[in-house]
This record gives sequence, structure tokens and C-alpha cells, in this order.
Amino acid sequence: MSDQSKATATYRRLFGYLRPYWLIFLVGIFANLLYGFVDTEFVKAFEPLIDDAIYGDDKELLAFAPLFILIIIVLRGIASFTATYAMSYVGTYLVHDLRRELFTKYVTLPAQFFDQHKTGDLISTLTYNSEQLKQSTTEAVTTIVRSLAVIIFALIGMFQNSWKLSLIFLVTAPVIGLLVNVIS
Repeated sequence: MSDQSKATATYRRLFGYLRPYWLIFLVGIFANLLYGFVDTEFVKAFEPLIDDAIYGDDKELLAFAPLFILIIIVLRGIASFTATYAMSYVGTYLVHDLRRELFTKYVTLPAQFFDQHKTGDLISTLTYNSEQLKQSTTEAVTTIVRSLAVIIFALIGMFQNSWKLSLIFLVTAPVIGLLVNVIS
């Protein structure tokens, strides 16, 4: 069995433990998507502010700029808090379920098992390794979803502004990335 298929099987099994918490997990994913959307819209919103309010004639827009920036920052903060809280909640209860299952397994094992295995290794499995699973699932999902959301919403914004320039970027970016990878 290859390393990738082992990792896939492990994550499938791990996501099986998420079933009781799927709704909170989806709230966390939605909040991460909202965070990515607000993050990219924050940048796009500055275009009319700079063009029309600072360099143009629409000085009334400049009066609303602090309120707009405050609303964006509050939305971003709420999305970030909700995502972090939901993912932490899911991760904590995931670890709780894993530890409970592992402890139940330890209790039912014969005494010879404990004679053959180091107590420190067993305790490490019960505490440290289960905590590492929490970190790898919740933080990895948060990072992946937020990054993908920012990339997708940024690409949408790029295509809305100039689809020709966006296509040029999409064609040249992989070539540049490959060259950088080969050179370094």
C-alpha cells in the first residue's frame, strides 16, 4: 500500500469520527469561506474609494470610508472567530471521542499486552498523538478552505476586471512557477 493511499484511508477513517459534529464542521467551513470572500472584497472595495473619492469628485464617499472599513473588519473578525471556534469545538470533541475509544480498548486488553509495551508509549498515544490528530485535521481544513476561498474569489474578481489579463496570468503563472521550482 502506497503512502498516499494509507494517508487517504487514515483521513477517511478520521472523517468518520466527524459525523456527529458535521453541522458544526460545516459552519466552520462556511465561516472560512465567508472569511475568504470578505478578505478579497476588502481589496476590491478600495478601487472606487481611491478612484472616485480621493482622485475624483465624490467626496461624500470619503465620509463613509471609515464606516465601511469598520464593517469589513467586523465581518472579517466574526467570520474568523466563528471558523476558529467551530473548528476547535469539532477538534476537541474529536480528540475526546478518540481518547475514550482508545481508553476503552486499553481497559479490555490482557495484562500481557502491558508487559510487552512501554507505559510511556501508551500514554503518549493517548495524549500527544490524539492531540496531533486534532491539529492536523482542524488546522489543515481551515488553512485549505481559507486559501482556496481567497484564490477562487480573487480569480473571480480578476475575471470581472479584465478577463484577457486574467487569462494571460493563468497561462504564465504555472510556467513561472515551474521555472522557479527548477532553478531553485
